[in-house]
Amino acid sequence: MKSKLMFNWGIWMGVVMGIYALLYTLTPLASHGVMWATFVAMPVFLAGGGKKENILTNSVCGVLGVAWGVIFIKAGEMVQNAGVSAALSNFLVTLVVTIICVWVHGVILGKTPFNALPPVFGGMAATIASSIFTPDGSQLVSLAITLVLGVLAGYACMAGLLLMTEDGDWKFFLKEGKTHSSVRSE
Repeated sequence: MKSKLMFNWGIWMGVVMGIYALLYTLTPLASHGVMWATFVAMPVFLAGGGKKENILTNSVCGVLGVAWGVIFIKAGEMVQNAGVSAALSNFLVTLVVTIICVWVHGVILGKTPFNALPPVFGGMAATIASSIFTPDGSQLVSLAITLVLGVLAGYACMAGLLLMTEDGDWKFFLKEGKTHSSVRSE
């Protein structure tokens, strides 16, 4: 992307995410301290192309990642309670849960909308990280909702490209201009 386009897209993204952060903090979700998970789901969605047709898959797979995160945490507790050291437990649980997760989403669900591994692992990572601060799991519903909102925020950021030309000029300041190719439907 051209520098001007990146600069103006950065302005758009800053405005969108600033409004998002303001509105988020006005909701009950804010009390669980997981707004940061927005910035797990958003870049995963954007890195996958930020396409409208991927919104549902990224959202559902992010939420499934929360379930995998719970499985990971519970498996770790079980293995450590059996007397296995923390280091070996971490190795074993990571090994087994990763293999099963990739197999489930890549093979069993490989031809379904539930086959997107990046948002699954993003949701899993967010769950594990959030459990450090809230080990009782009371944040999990808010976390799942926040991951979905992160995908939607990513799409809102992509929509800003519709307002710009390939060169990065804002279309509403020009008489005519081409829409950026990364958001055109071909």
